[in-house]
Formats: sequence, C-alpha cells, structure tokens
Amino acid sequence: MPKHLAIIFFFMIQDVPEVVQIGEMKYLLKCVRRMEMITVKYYKSPEMKGVWQEIDEFNDVLEKGLEEAHKHSTDSIPSTPGTNGGATSLQSPSSPTFVSTISSTMSAVGSVSPNSQQSSNNPAVWKTSSKIASLQDAKNVQAALSKFLTVCLGPYVEKEMRMLYETAGQKKSFTKSITSVSSGMRKWFGTGSSSNNLATPITYAWDSIEMQTRRLADLLLMFGFPGAAYDQYHSLKKDLEVDKAMAAHAVALEMCAVALHISQPNLNSKQYPIRYLDPPVKLLIEHAKRYPAVLRCAFNMAEIYSNLGLHKEAAATLAQVSVMDGDHLVAVAQTMAAEQFEKAGMLRKASFHRVLAANRFSNASIPALSFDCYRLALPTFDQKHWGVLDEHLAVRLLTEGEKAGVMTPAIATECIRRLVAVCPKLPSSQQSERLRTIVDALDTYFSHRTDPINMLTDIPKIEMDTVKVIYGERPLWNEIDENEHQSVSADGWIVVERAAHHTLFGASAPFRGMQMVSDEHSDNQKVRETPAGERFRVMVDLTNPLKIPIDLMNVRLSVADVHFQSGTESPVPPDLGKLEHLHLEPEETKTVEVYVFPTIGCLKFRVDGLLFQLAIGEKRIETRIPLECRGKRLNKTAKQQKSKVYTNDERLTASVAQKPWPLIEFHVLKHPHKWLYCDQAQRYQVEIENIGQEDVFSMCLATNAFDRVSAGIVGGFEDEEKQDELKLELAANNTKVATFQFKHATSDKPFLRIGEKKRIFFDIRSSDEPNSSVVTSKSISTVILIAYRSAGGTMRQWRRVIDEERRHLIVMNSEILDSDSRTFSIHLKNCLAISQAALSRVEILRIRTTQNEASTGARNDVPMNIQLASAVRKIEIESEQSDTLVVRLVANPIPNQAVWLTTNATISSPNWPCPAEITSAMDDDSIIRVAEKIGVLWKANIVNNEGLVTTFIGESFIDDPFARKNAETMAAVNGGVSSSLQISCETSAKDIIHNFSTSRICELPITLRIQNKDSLRRLAAVSIKFSPKVREAVDGVHLVAPENRQQMWIDRPVRKCLISPDDVAVIEFNWKISHAAVYDVGGPNLSVEALFEGGNEAVVFKVPSVLSVVKSSPYTVV
Repeated sequence: MPKHLAIIFFFMIQDVPEVVQIGEMKYLLKCVRRMEMITVKYYKSPEMKGVWQEIDEFNDVLEKGLEEAHKHSTDSIPSTPGTNGGATSLQSPSSPTFVSTISSTMSAVGSVSPNSQQSSNNPAVWKTSSKIASLQDAKNVQAALSKFLTVCLGPYVEKEMRMLYETAGQKKSFTKSITSVSSGMRKWFGTGSSSNNLATPITYAWDSIEMQTRRLADLLLMFGFPGAAYDQYHSLKKDLEVDKAMAAHAVALEMCAVALHISQPNLNSKQYPIRYLDPPVKLLIEHAKRYPAVLRCAFNMAEIYSNLGLHKEAAATLAQVSVMDGDHLVAVAQTMAAEQFEKAGMLRKASFHRVLAANRFSNASIPALSFDCYRLALPTFDQKHWGVLDEHLAVRLLTEGEKAGVMTPAIATECIRRLVAVCPKLPSSQQSERLRTIVDALDTYFSHRTDPINMLTDIPKIEMDTVKVIYGERPLWNEIDENEHQSVSADGWIVVERAAHHTLFGASAPFRGMQMVSDEHSDNQKVRETPAGERFRVMVDLTNPLKIPIDLMNVRLSVADVHFQSGTESPVPPDLGKLEHLHLEPEETKTVEVYVFPTIGCLKFRVDGLLFQLAIGEKRIETRIPLECRGKRLNKTAKQQKSKVYTNDERLTASVAQKPWPLIEFHVLKHPHKWLYCDQAQRYQVEIENIGQEDVFSMCLATNAFDRVSAGIVGGFEDEEKQDELKLELAANNTKVATFQFKHATSDKPFLRIGEKKRIFFDIRSSDEPNSSVVTSKSISTVILIAYRSAGGTMRQWRRVIDEERRHLIVMNSEILDSDSRTFSIHLKNCLAISQAALSRVEILRIRTTQNEASTGARNDVPMNIQLASAVRKIEIESEQSDTLVVRLVANPIPNQAVWLTTNATISSPNWPCPAEITSAMDDDSIIRVAEKIGVLWKANIVNNEGLVTTFIGESFIDDPFARKNAETMAAVNGGVSSSLQISCETSAKDIIHNFSTSRICELPITLRIQNKDSLRRLAAVSIKFSPKVREAVDGVHLVAPENRQQMWIDRPVRKCLISPDDVAVIEFNWKISHAAVYDVGGPNLSVEALFEGGNEAVVFKVPSVLSVVKSSPYTVV
C-alpha cells in the first residue's frame, strides 16, 4: 500500500508552502493531503466544549478497560512459538508491540506508536491538556478523512479482496460487483477484526488459508458485503471446529451471526438460526478468557437478540459475563442486561441487575456510574416492603453521590426520608444529639470491652409480656391465634389434648402434655421439649421509646447453660438465627422472630438475652438486653400474700428431644364465614402434607363439640372418588370430648408417609342456643385439635378455635295428636324477618329418627321409625311463614330410617351424631333427659339485601314427644322435682366500662326469670339467696387470697316471692362490683330455694351461669 502524507498546519506557521513542496517531491502530489487548522494558540472553542466533555467521560471508562485489556493481552502472549497440527506458529499479532494489517502479503509489523514500549504498569489514556480544536477544524479533519477513504483506501481494499479471494482458493465469483466500493461502503467499522483476541491451543501461520479466509471475511463485512462475508465465516467456522480451535471457532461463529443479521435484517426470531447466538459467549469464556473478545461477543449477540425481540435471552447472554473478574467491564454488561430485562417487562430483575452493576462500578471506583445505577433501581423498590434492599439503595446512593459529587437535592431528600423519620410533634434534633452523645461516650470509654454493653436496656424496650416461644417449625407465626385464651381456657385445652393423647397411645399411657406455643397465658412452670434439627423460635415486641428512628443490626439471641451429651467430642453450640437489620420508627413497636437451632447432641439450653448492634452514623455498639420472663404471682401462703412472689417461668429454657418429631403441613382450603345460622352445616376441608423426616403412623382429631362434629377422609384410603367417614368415639377421660382416629386400613402401615399428601374434612353443625332472630354472642367456641404421632412415639399437634356468630333461622316444636297411633305434628317457622333479607326460603328435605347411644335418658321400648301421615309434598317456608307436618311413629326392627320429602336426588348430608340430651341452660340434675330425637334436614336459599346469594343445608333436632312425655310422667311420680321450676338469668350489660378512679363501685343490673312448671300445679314459695365467698370474719384482707376476696355484693341478699302454676316471676336486682374483671353474675353466687304447697322440705335449684366483663376506663391505669 503506498504511503500517504497528511500535513497539519496552522495559519500562524510561516513556512507552510515549503513544507508542502517537500512533501509533494517525496510522496507525489496525489499522496499529500492538507488539513488546515485555523485555531490560534490557547484559544478554546465554545462549540467544542460538549464534545470534549463527552470524550473525557468515555476516557474515564476506557482507561480502566484498556488497563485490563493490556494486562490480559500481555499475560496471553506465548513465550515461545510452537506448532500444532503442522501449522507454523508465529508471534501473535495480539501482542501490544505488534499491530495487525489488512494486507495479504505483509506480516505483522512493529508498532509505530511511541508508547508501545511503555511498561504495562502505566497504560494511561491520552488526554490533551488544552482543547484548542475548533468546530471548523473538526470539519476539515472529517473532510480529509472522507477523501482519504474514497481515493486511497477504497481502491486498495478492492485489490486486497481480489488477492485474498485467489489466495484462499475460492472458485465462485462475488454476488455483486465491488468496482465502486466508495458508493457501497458503509460508514461504520465492525469490532470483529482479526484474531488478535483469540487465545486457543491452536495458532495458525500468518499466510495460512484460515487466516487469509478470515481477513477476506472481515474486509467483506467492514466494507459493505455482509452476505459474502457470511459465506466465508460459515465455511471457516466448520474448519476451525474440526481443528478443535474453539476460541477461533467461537469468534467465527459470532461473526457469522453478525454477518447474517446485517445481510438479512428482516428475519424474525423463528426464521433466524438462534443456535448461532448462545455458544460463542460460553466458548469464549471457557477457552479465550479475554475481556475484549468476551465483551464484544456478548454485546453483539445481545444486540441481535434484542433486534429479534428476544430481550430476555439478550439479558441472559449479557449476564453470563458476570462470572468473570474485572468489575468495570462486568458492570457494563450487567447494566445492558438490566436494560434488556426492562424491555422484556421484568422490572424487578432489571433493578436487581442495576444494583449488581452499581456494586461492580463501586468496586471499580467509578462512583458516577455506580450512583446512576442505584438511582435507576431505586423507584422499582419504593414502597414494595423490601425494607433491607430499600435501605441499602438509600445508603449507597448517599455514599456514591458524595464521592462523585453528583448528588441532587431531590435524591438526597428521598434517601433521608427512607433512613430517618422525624416525629412532627417534637424536635428530633434534641433526642438525636443526646443519643449521639451517649454513643460517642460509650465508644470512647468502653471501646476496650469485648463483651456486649448492658447499659442500653431500654433502647429499644422489650415488652416482656409479649414474649412467645414456638417449639419447632410449626405452627407458623401467622397461624397462631392471639385471642385463643379468651375463647378456651388452659384447662379446656388440656382436656382435649389428653383425649387425643389417649386415643393415639392408649388410655393407660401417661400424659405429659404437648404444648407447642408458650406465652403469658400458658402454664410455663415446666421445661418444654423442642426437637433437634428444628428452630426454637422466640417472638418478642420491640418498642422504640425515642422520637427519632433507630437502627438495630444483627439482632440475635444470647444462649447460656448449654448442656451436651457426655462423651461428645468438640460439641457444636446451637446456631443462632439473626436479623440483618431492623429499623424502628419513632415510638414504633415491631414483633421480631429470632431463633436458636439446636443440633443432635445438645441436651438443654437457655435463652438469657437479646444481642444486637445499635447503629448511629458510622458507629455500631454491640448491646445486650437480658430476657427474663416472670411467671404468675403466688398468693396462697401468708408470706406470698405479704410479698411479691412469682412462679418460675421456664418458657425460654428448653430440653432438646433427640428423636425427630413428625411434621405435617396443614392447609385449610375453606375458611369459616363471619356468622352462621343455628344448626347450619359447615364443612372444612384440610389438605395435609408430610413435610418432615418421619412417617406419620396415626392421627387423631379431638373436639369439645362431641355432638356437632363428624370427620372423614376425602377420597378414602384407596379410592379418590369416595369419602370415608370415621367413627366417632367418646374420649376415655371425658365423655363430652369426641375423637376421630385417622389410621391406615392395615394397622401396621403408616397413615401418611414422607412427602405424601391427603385431604381430610370435618363437618360442624352450628349450635342452637338462640331463641330469637337477633345476632347472638360467641358463647360457645368449637375446639378442633389434630394430634399425630410417628412410629417412634413422638407427636405434634395442630389446633384451631372456631368462634361463630349465630342467627336463628328455623324454629320447630312438636305436639301430640293421638297417643294410640303415635301421631304428632311438627310446627315449622322461618323466623328470619322480611327486613333482614330480600329472600329467605327454607325447604324441608328429610325427616328421621335418631338417638344418643351414650345417653342415660328416657328411651322408647322398641325402635321407632317415622312415617308421613299424608302424601309426600314439597315444603318450602318463606320469611316469617310457618307450616305444619303431621307424622307418626311406627315400630320397626330397622331403626333410623329416613323419609325424604324432595323429589330431587338424595342430597349428601353430614353424618354427625345425635345431639346431646341437655337442651337447656339450667342445672344438669334438674332437667329431663331424652335420648330419642327427631331430625329435620333442611336446605336454605337466602339472598341478603346486598344481593349476595347463599345456599346451605342444616339439620335441626327436637325431642321425641312421646319419649319426653314418658320422662315427665316418671319425674312427676318421683316427686316432681326435675321439671318443677325453669330458671333463666339475663343481664343487659355483658360488657360494661367503668371509671373506678371516679367511683369505686360499679353497678351491674341482672334479671332472673322463674317459671313454675310443676306437673302437680302446686303453688311455690321461692327464695333467691346470695352466697358470698367470705363467710367468716378475718383479721386482715392481706390474709385472704385475691381470688377469695369479696369483690361483688348484691343490693338485697334475699328476695322472696310466690309463683302460681304456669306463672313467671321476674326479679330484678343490682350487683355491686369493686374491681375490673370477668364475673359470673349467676351460677354459684345465687341459689333458688322453693317450697311447694303441701311439702315440708325446700328444694334447691341452681341458677344458670352468665358471664359479664367489667372493664376499667381507658383513662385509668389498673
């Protein structure tokens, strides 16, 4: 190629003609190019200011990139030439002291750069000290370069293409003429140049066919012939793959994809060979391991993916570069990957990769780009409840913005808002300065301490009454009912737990309890067990007492008194789960969950404190707050009453069970409604999965609703379409607790293996206490406890409390019509008011006879079945309407046969037991018990006033009228005591709030109704008496236990009245309360004595229990 001279001169140079004359004589006239620079000395053009600033910004990035490229290029130079496969190995043109050439005959030549021999320790990018070029200078340079390309470079390239084509042995002609290169030349230069970026086990001679073919393909691609370049690259990549030159093959495959995309840009993702795009990056990372080659390939492949609309694949290709070193280079790739994720609609991934890129830029000491990436990622995580990441972005933005000097007021304000929230009522600077002063003092005077500081016991403040301990992985924190103790007492749970335990292990097995959660309402005097290999979780509320936010880092538990098995070598202490960061706003309370993870070999441990780092500014103070739970106060002895003595609270101490516990995941598929109707059937389906490491041998469901619950397995044990209902069995320890045992049909096989799933169900019939259409209180809570055990004898439980608000829907009563034919009528009434629902229709589906097998009440002599006294008809009752059904009882050896009144197919109804014989709230010994029942199955369709349609079934029960008549006759013969008086107790204020600081006595009105139902129709003289707790004089109130002290009185201790037969006496009086608590205004505090006409002895009746809650005023501290 002939040499060309470019003369750059300024107007102020006096000998310009002489310089031009010398150049024309030496290089010929046509080879001399003049570029006139009109810039005067020290003159900076304002038009070029933006151009120079942009160049300087790119130089900041290029300086790091060239430094890494120079380093890796130097490391990859072979020390000695070698041969492979017969090919002569020359010195690689990728050496920093050699430059490549496009000539087919010239080999690599020495670099003419004056800096080529510099040490790689200082590869500084050139930066002019004074930017004196003007806009006209730039135009002159552009015109000179354009003329050079057209006149000089174009013809030379045509010649080189012909020579390379003949040298490479190509036999086919070009697809289009290349005579006018200048007209078809594209004004861009590709990055896929020579093989100076390859580092493969095989090197090729400079004049080899492969190198000549590569140069030809490069020239074709660079000068506007991508189709012909694709043909050359396509054949070349196959030859390189055969030679196992994988790095060179990857580059050829890359350029093949680029050339095809340029030549046919209209191809879509289905037409384009996607197989070209993924391998090159992987091969270069594996074989070449050079940043320039890998980055160029990743950028090219990502651009092609993006043009094809495959943005997700483009991002994945760029993300592959992250496995390499070089923070600034990887950061660029991750930034471009984030842009591709954003185009694909994956905003969270885009922000995540921007954060990764920002971290890389930060490590590479490029704070401006790091700040920009954090800033772009920040809006995606705003108000998304990703507190840790949100704070991380804010902190990094402040740090990088300060380093780069590009922080704006808007971004700084946003960061401060995320990190600090100042109380608007009080100036935060006071408490902030005070807290900073305390921390500085601790850092100054206690910096030598290695143990945590115990001085900041109230920052934050731990609410000790909220400490809750969960033994094992289940239950989860959101499965715990915080108000469970209000519905069911601790003794009530023990009764149900004991029933489940005896069902699983036998009636003679000792009961040790299976408490899974301990809090302030549970019995914590015993040390509970926790399984090894599972978390011992502690939940506690942390309150920030300050008016400024505080940050706690590495919040974790402190463990003491750890015991291990004897003979254990190098015992490993229990792992402590930590909370990386906790941000507390002013006066904010948060519940945190931290845990201890005991391993096998650890026998016992105790949690004695909470450790964390209090972070203020750049300083962190290791702090410890002791955890000491206090039990209930003792007041039985004189010493305990005079001084404050509390029981031991062992909830933070645990013994570690070495045997694994079974673990089942319970997922309730259907949740209860807010309110139900009386006698409504409600089905709960629960999906269970064995997620533990032990087979579940058997499982038991125990409930206190022994007459209102049935249970079974959906799909049975073998068939997926049927439902197997389990047999109800009354508990061995309590006949008012029902149990259902789930076990395999074969007794020696486990019920639920590891990883197995099953679905169970239980049906609950809503209780029927209400006697009106108003909403009733949650007087009865249904307890559901499911306990399961493994073959090794370990067990675990899952429990729920179902509280329901009930409305009365249907009222039934019976009347005997003919005793000889045993005919009676059933009166049915829909008591739902018209104003309460737009539509209320109740359809009677079935009538059946049933009996309570465990009852000791009156029974019929022979089994009875029910029959209709008339033809079968459809019975539908609208709101406030009624209907009467006449039926009769007939003797039948096959009992409990049902009569269906619907013409539709038989409806599947729950198979719950017959309700208990106790149907009244009066004393158990003073009522009539009837075992025989009449069950009426009904279906209700209700449309409420909002248009919500509800359809459900239910079953109501009434006593067999003939069995009840016989029981009443027998009671009359025995003295008429059982049904003589019917007593009810009511109060108009079940929840009352009183300010005891203003008035020490709170008055609570109650009403007592007594009806004389004496079968002999005798007059009754009734006396209502108050039974006080304290009946003897005491020396001092401190000698009486608090639960025995007198805290309620009645205004008149004795009330008397006469009640005629069938009359109702209404007695009203007031209770006087002296303390806020829950009181039984009936029950043992009142007694009714009745002396019937003609009798000599008074009969004592008990008053039903009625609970009333007296609360103190919210403005009074009790």
